[in-house]
Amino acid sequence: LLAGLIPVLVAGSWINWRLRKESQRRECLIQEQITFVESRQEELEEAYLEQEHTRVELRRTVNHLTALHQAGLLFSSTLDREALLEKVLETLIHDLHFDRAMISFYDPVRRMTTDARVAGVSREVQDLARMHETPVGDPESLEGVVLLQGKPLLIGDVQPYVARMHPHNRRLLQLTGSKSLLAVPLKTKDRILGSMIVDRMQEHGLTQDDLELMVTFAHQVAIALDNAAAYQQIEELNVGLEAKVQERTREREQADRLRSQFLSHVSHELKTPMTSIKGFLQ
Repeated sequence: LLAGLIPVLVAGSWINWRLRKESQRRECLIQEQITFVESRQEELEEAYLEQEHTRVELRRTVNHLTALHQAGLLFSSTLDREALLEKVLETLIHDLHFDRAMISFYDPVRRMTTDARVAGVSREVQDLARMHETPVGDPESLEGVVLLQGKPLLIGDVQPYVARMHPHNRRLLQLTGSKSLLAVPLKTKDRILGSMIVDRMQEHGLTQDDLELMVTFAHQVAIALDNAAAYQQIEELNVGLEAKVQERTREREQADRLRSQFLSHVSHELKTPMTSIKGFLQ
């Protein structure tokens, strides 16, 4: 019986061995397939995230370009300086989605910043910014880099730069709680009109893309401000010319009156002796 079972046992062992080898091969194949699928899934997830990031960036770029185009049309149709400044600040806050925005003007004769306008802050901060004037004398200071050198400035974390700021700007920074800021010059025809500053409430909240956007936007604003200033000068010249015309007209009318009076007087003075002579001749 045992001798008869030995071939069966051997055959069974061989079959079991083959089955185990086949099972192991299948397990390896399944494991390879699982690894491939997991790897492929990770690649697809990365591709999806990259595509989603690209889509978000593309949408952001399109929104910025649309806002720039609309702003250009809006600014070109506005020649009133105050209305223009209000629209610029509104565009920076509502369309370009910066937390706060400020425009200040530069007086190259006095080397001072003047007439600052701020949006996104309290009335107290607005009045404080507009009331104070900040001297700009050092080209290497933060204000000097923008207004004297005409270069844009991107600061991801403002804390290391606080000591280099003018006390007035340091006070504004403390009141607004800015963490990162971006400043660009308002420059046209190699002449710096002032600066435009935007900020974020979180550190490193501004990027290089924001800097490029602001440089383009500042160029549009500078041209619009220059046009508004030229229009204002033309209006003042027109008013002055009209006043001169009126003055000349009054002078001419007065001269006409004086000439009439002179002729009347001379005529009277001539008639008096002529009457006497005529009577004497008669």
